[in-house]
Amino acid sequence: MRTFILKEVSQELKLPIVRNETLSVYSFGADEAQEKIYDVVKIRLENRDQPSLNIEIETLVTDKISATNLPAPETNITKV
Repeated sequence: MRTFILKEVSQELKLPIVRNETLSVYSFGADEAQEKIYDVVKIRLENRDQPSLNIEIETLVTDKISATNLPAPETNITKV
């Protein structure tokens, strides 16, 4: 199991690339795996009330998360 982030989000957040990985991945809704070289970036997630409570995770940068077209959620998440 891996974590993915959209390329545009990674660029907007200016996340540094820590390495590259070549993987065969079945995208959500895809019939076949695609072998691709992915950039890997680190994300630090912090608790809003206690920033000392945090976790760093590595994510694979991708152009799209899903092979199917799902509607976007109506909830607006603002940056604090």
